[in-house]
Amino acid sequence: MSEFKNLYNILKKNLLVKYNYNFFIPELWLEKNSTQKINVNPFEFFCERFERILELSKATPSGGDIVYNLFARYATAFDHLGNGDFLNSPTDTFRPTGTFLKSIAILPYLKKLGVGTIYLLPVTSIGKYGKKGNLGSPYSINNPYKLDENLAEPVLELTVEQQFKAFIEAAKLLDMKVIMEFVFRTASVDSELALQHPDWFYWIFDTKEEFRPPIFDEETLKLIKHKIEIGDFDNLPSPGSEYLNKFARTPGKVSYSSNGKIIGHTDDGRILTIPSAFADWPPDDNQPLWTDVTYLKLHNHTEFNYIAYNTVRMYDTRLYQQQYVNSSLWEHIRQIVPYYINNFDIDGAMVDMGHAMPDELMKSIIEEARIIKPNFIFWEENFTVTSKSKQEGYDAVLGYVPFDSHICWKMKEIIRNFENKVFPIDFFLTPENHNTKRSASRKGGTDFSKMIWLVLSFLPSIRFIHNGFELGEQLPVNTGLGFTEDEIKQFPADKLPLFSALSLNWESSDNLVSYIQQVNSALEKIKSHLQISKFENFELLDTSDNILAFIIEKKILCIANFSSERVELPIKELPVEDEIYHFDIVHHSPEKVENSLSFEAFSGSVFILQ
Repeated sequence: MSEFKNLYNILKKNLLVKYNYNFFIPELWLEKNSTQKINVNPFEFFCERFERILELSKATPSGGDIVYNLFARYATAFDHLGNGDFLNSPTDTFRPTGTFLKSIAILPYLKKLGVGTIYLLPVTSIGKYGKKGNLGSPYSINNPYKLDENLAEPVLELTVEQQFKAFIEAAKLLDMKVIMEFVFRTASVDSELALQHPDWFYWIFDTKEEFRPPIFDEETLKLIKHKIEIGDFDNLPSPGSEYLNKFARTPGKVSYSSNGKIIGHTDDGRILTIPSAFADWPPDDNQPLWTDVTYLKLHNHTEFNYIAYNTVRMYDTRLYQQQYVNSSLWEHIRQIVPYYINNFDIDGAMVDMGHAMPDELMKSIIEEARIIKPNFIFWEENFTVTSKSKQEGYDAVLGYVPFDSHICWKMKEIIRNFENKVFPIDFFLTPENHNTKRSASRKGGTDFSKMIWLVLSFLPSIRFIHNGFELGEQLPVNTGLGFTEDEIKQFPADKLPLFSALSLNWESSDNLVSYIQQVNSALEKIKSHLQISKFENFELLDTSDNILAFIIEKKILCIANFSSERVELPIKELPVEDEIYHFDIVHHSPEKVENSLSFEAFSGSVFILQ
C-alpha cells in the first residue's frame, strides 16, 4: 500500500474519535480566496484534502510552470488552537509548526496557484547545540540521511519517513515535481557523524573563547583577492600562526559532554571541540558568525589543518590533489542524493553553495544521481548566470533577479540580455528568496510585488514563488543577503522564521493570490490568441529612468512604472507603429488605446500590438 493511502486510512479511522479542542485553519487552504480563518474538525479537514487530491488526479493533472519554494516547517505553521503559541501543543493534537501532513493539505491550493514544482528548503535533522532561535536552522544538519522529526505529526503514529513519502506521492498525483535542497560541505557542530568519523571534521583546542575567523591585513587581503581574481591558486596566503595554532589533530576519543557539546580527547588529556563556521569569501566578509554549523574536512593535509578561504572554497593547489582527498567523507556525500531518489523518488536537487565544492566531487554527485534517474534535475545556488554552470551539469541557477528586480535600470539590463540572447542557462524569476528582503517590504509594497510579478511572468525562464510572496508577507525568513547591519539587528534569531517558530500571514487582506491566478490565465490567453508557444525575441524600448518597456515577438508590449508617482506616457513617444490594445488582466478584454497610456505608481500593464 502506498504511504499516501496508508495515511489517508489512518485519518479516516480517526473520524469517529471525539475531539474537544478548536482547530483553526486559513480558508485559503481550502482553495478559497478568503482572508478568514475557520474552525474545523482536523480529521475531516485532512480527509477532505486527501480526497480533493485524488479528485484532481483523475482529471488531466498537467503541472503548472511555477516553482514554489516551500519551507515546510514555516509555510504551514498556524495558530490552530487560537492561543498564540506557534511552538507547543498538547500531545493529542496536531503540531502548530508546519509538517508534511499540512504540506500535503495545501497542495491543491498550490496547484490552483499554477505551481508545478515544489522546492523544499532542507528537511533533514537539525543540530541542537548552539542552535539559533527556538527551533534551529534547517541548514544546521545533524545527519543528512535523517529527516527532521518535527516535520511529522506524532498523533498519526507514523514515522517521519512514511509521512514524507506520503507527501511525495501526493505531489506526484498532482503532476508536481519535488526538488530537495542539499547542503554538502557543512554540518551541525554537534553532528552525530563526528562520533563515528571524527576525521571528517576540524578540531580546535577548547579555550572557552568564541572561535572567530582569521584576520588578514590590508596588504594580504589585496593579494588574496588579486590571486583569486586571476585564477592563481598557487601558494595562497595562509592565516597567521596564532590562528593556525588553535587547530589540533583528529582526536582518538570523541564523546558528547553533559550539555550536548561534542568534545574530543587528546592523548595527553587536553579537550578539543569542533569549531563553528563563518562566511568563507571574501576573507573580510562581515556576515555574523555561523555558530551552529561547521565545515566538513574535505581534504586531509597536515599543512592545511585549518578552516580558511583556501581550505574550504578557494582550494590551494597544494591541497587540491587526489592524494589528499578525504575519500570516506566524499563517498558519504556522493550517496546522499541517490539515497533520497531510491527511498523517496524525489525529482531533483538544489545544491547549496555547489560552486564552492571541489569540481570532481560535484561532478560525481551529479553523475551518481543521473545513473539512477537520467532526467534528475540539478539547480545551483549561484548568483551568476554563466555557461560554466551549464557545462557542470546544472539545469538552472538561482541567478540575480532577487537582488535586482526592484531597480529599474537593472531590470532594463536583464531585458537587454534577453534581447541579445546572452543567458546560457535558466534562472529564477523572483523578486525574493529566503535570504533576501521580502518583495512586499520594499517601496511600493504589494503594488510593487504585483507589478514585478507581471513583468517576470512575461520573461522566458523559471517563474518562482518563495512561500509567502503570494500573501504579501513582509517578514524576511533570514537576513543573509542585502541587509544593513542596523537591519540585521532588527531581526534577531527569535524573530526570524529560519530559526524560530513563526507563521506566515495567511489572513492578510492584501495578498496576491487572485492576482497571480489572473496573470496565469491572461498569459495563457495571450499565448493562445497570438499563437505563441514560447517567448524568445525581445526588444527593450528607450524610456525614462523609472519606466521599463519592452516588446515580445513584435506582438506584446509590457510596461511597468517603477516610480512612486502616476505617469502618463503619450503613445507618440513609443517607437511603435502598430495600434495598441490594452489587455485587461482580470477580464481578458483588449481595448484600443488612442492617445496615451496611464500608469499608477508601481503598476504594470500588458498591451497587444496589431
